[in-house]
Amino acid sequence: MYDPHLHLLIDDHEVLYRSGLTRFVEQPQRVAREPVLEAEMPWEHDHVSLWGSVLHNGSEFQMWYLVIPPERRRGYDLICYATSSDGVNWTRGDFDRYPLPEAPRNNLVYRDEQLPRIRRSHPFTVIRDPLEPDPQRRYKFIGYMNDADHNRGYSVGFSPNGIDWTCVPRVLLPRGDRTAVGQDFVNGGFVMTSRGDNRGRDRQAGHKTRRDIAVSRSSDLLNWSPGVRVFEGDDDDPPGTEFYGMPLFMWGNQWIGFLEYYDPRNEILNVQLTTSRDGDRWERACSRRTYFDVGSSDSWESTWVVFPPSPPIVVGDEMLLWYTGRPVAHRRPDGFPFGSSIGLARAPRDRFAGLRAGPDGGELTTDWIEVGGPRLLLNIGAAADQISVAVTGDDAQPLEGFDHSDCDLGIESGVDVEATWNGRNLASLIGRSIRLHIRITYATLYAYRFAGP
Repeated sequence: MYDPHLHLLIDDHEVLYRSGLTRFVEQPQRVAREPVLEAEMPWEHDHVSLWGSVLHNGSEFQMWYLVIPPERRRGYDLICYATSSDGVNWTRGDFDRYPLPEAPRNNLVYRDEQLPRIRRSHPFTVIRDPLEPDPQRRYKFIGYMNDADHNRGYSVGFSPNGIDWTCVPRVLLPRGDRTAVGQDFVNGGFVMTSRGDNRGRDRQAGHKTRRDIAVSRSSDLLNWSPGVRVFEGDDDDPPGTEFYGMPLFMWGNQWIGFLEYYDPRNEILNVQLTTSRDGDRWERACSRRTYFDVGSSDSWESTWVVFPPSPPIVVGDEMLLWYTGRPVAHRRPDGFPFGSSIGLARAPRDRFAGLRAGPDGGELTTDWIEVGGPRLLLNIGAAADQISVAVTGDDAQPLEGFDHSDCDLGIESGVDVEATWNGRNLASLIGRSIRLHIRITYATLYAYRFAGP
């Protein structure tokens, strides 16, 4: 959810000074112990996964998910479609676009028409582009696919509704198969995360390769800049650590990435947070703490949990996050089902991570920020004592009428707690660069934003 006036506190990029505050990760909570979508149809076998996307078109949730047959070398992966009114109960589409022997009507919606013998599909991204002027290209698809002759490439398609697709010539890139694409609402175009371009060359040269994360850019999904590596395991990671992929999206005035932290020795994959201000230079956030972890050891999600390459969806004051869970992964025992399902988690809106103060209190001074609206809204959790805000100028002193003693805040909690000063908002300061000095006691501050009347 891009909003240039929303400032998250995942990192210290816009923090000038802080004291007495500890950064906490706000881990999403599972909506239910069981999946919201499991393999039920004959063509789904035992594997449905969100190597795809979940979007909201204003009236319903739309899901594009991947079905993988038990024996991939003989079978063909399927890209399927379902809808929901609440995100929990899903209805599969009923189409005849791609008949199957066991099901002339089914919910298959995408096949690379230029290479109909696609054997193996990999994570794909569906984007509903609000900036696209052509309604026939409102939905965009890009996914990494192999054909039956083992040729690799990216399939790109466009659609007016996400169901009827027109493919364009395939894109050939020296990338890995774990790909995600995010839309850049500041610079235009798209940013891709995948494995680095160097992996193929390293393998040919006989060097051992590890999964890493690289980024590249495109204005049209067809022509991409070379991949530039941004993450690989380092000395602060356990030996053998790899990064499987990184879904990315703009949220507030920055980028967020869901880094898939992979331990191949134990076949465990969970998620950490990463941040970027421009989509090109990235850092791992929150001291590398886990954002979303696997489930209990005997659960359907005990080995892998991964988010799709689409951002969380805001419903009211909550973010909804669908994910794929697995009990086994690459090195599953012979005869053990692949077993992948789709679950749902939720978190309060904009709460990825925040700064927590205990009973002794803490304080935060922001760097220079421009007042983008008359209302200052704070995202505050678990407050048990007073919070106050002062507005300061060039001399680091509170502006007249905007000192802590003028602030009307008390003990407040919520995703949109409005700060006022003797009943006044920031209307007189719109467009001006200021700093905020925030005092917190027994509470967590996650974000702040400027809003309209």
